[in-house]
Amino acid sequence: ELCKKLPSVTPQDAPQISHRNTKGESILFSKSISHFAQGLVRVAKDDLMQTFDFGVPPTPDTEDLDALILYNKKEALPSDENVARAARYEDPTKPLPILSAKTATENCDTMNVVLINNPGNTRQCFALVGGQYQSYHVQRWMRRPDNHGALNSTMPLKLTSRAWTAA
Repeated sequence: ELCKKLPSVTPQDAPQISHRNTKGESILFSKSISHFAQGLVRVAKDDLMQTFDFGVPPTPDTEDLDALILYNKKEALPSDENVARAARYEDPTKPLPILSAKTATENCDTMNVVLINNPGNTRQCFALVGGQYQSYHVQRWMRRPDNHGALNSTMPLKLTSRAWTAA
């Protein structure tokens, strides 16, 4: 319903973004999302799951995969200034940092964890919405018919119970 009310934006309407940054500001984490996103790093999934007990075993055959850690505040970024600048993507010529779980979380007072998978191999997306009241509920939206049936890419996204599958 909401999507029908929003104007569509074409690539020609989108603002042009310069990849030059001489002020030490983040190109990726703009002012409009900085209230909930200040940096991003990669951590080996196995290292993260060995460092913290998430209550579930690692999924078999997933070694060599990484997890992402998104930082809400600059103060939560790793202490090393070069790593923090790279995590904020201040220099687009430098890759996203790959850190140990211990280093990546050294300044995190709290950490919210979402374990995800894509068993149906669908074109899955994640929406992170900042500036809302805190909720630990993960909503699932799916392109599907109203009452029953499988995933249908021609349908609009609809709020969907966990019992509904893509098949």
